[in-house]
Amino acid sequence: SQTTRPIQRLPLLRMLANAEWGLGHLTETQAAAEAALALAPPERPGWNGLLARQARARALAMAGATEQALAEAAAVVQGLRELGNADEALEVLRARRVMGEVQARAGAWPEALALLQPVARQQAAAQGAQALELAQTLDLIGCVQRELRAYEAAQEAHRQAASLMAERLPPDHPLRLRNALYQARLADRHQPTAQTQE
Repeated sequence: SQTTRPIQRLPLLRMLANAEWGLGHLTETQAAAEAALALAPPERPGWNGLLARQARARALAMAGATEQALAEAAAVVQGLRELGNADEALEVLRARRVMGEVQARAGAWPEALALLQPVARQQAAAQGAQALELAQTLDLIGCVQRELRAYEAAQEAHRQAASLMAERLPPDHPLRLRNALYQARLADRHQPTAQTQE
């Protein structure tokens, strides 16, 4: 019926926003997230409305609007808790990781690390139930550690992420390919320059 169509479109638009963000498409992410949120009741956005808001937070971070992005991401965490999700629930931890992503994108490396490390510990405590979520958090921690010049810690984070992914994903999966790129960037640091080779 006509009355159910907006509700049916909301999760589709939310998933579209996440897909566009994954491709690095700022304008398309913003458009899909805003279209999804326009269908969600403002006072009770529900699960899909909150996840659409999370996509908007990522788009804002991509656009350099760090403070707005952090406020949006924090509102998502709070909204998920109000829906009855525990602090260790997958979606809550993912939303907290998004806050770390926002800080990392802004170059606030210590702040990003302070947000991400507790998330990783809680995901690890799930004993495999959140293994792929933990792998993504570890890869992000590795990137932050690299920027902080904690190279050994960065390398270990990426290695742990690679191990978790290897048990669960095919070699050509985008997450594994991205992890391999991160590790290669770290390895390049240790290669002698043309000048030192002479």
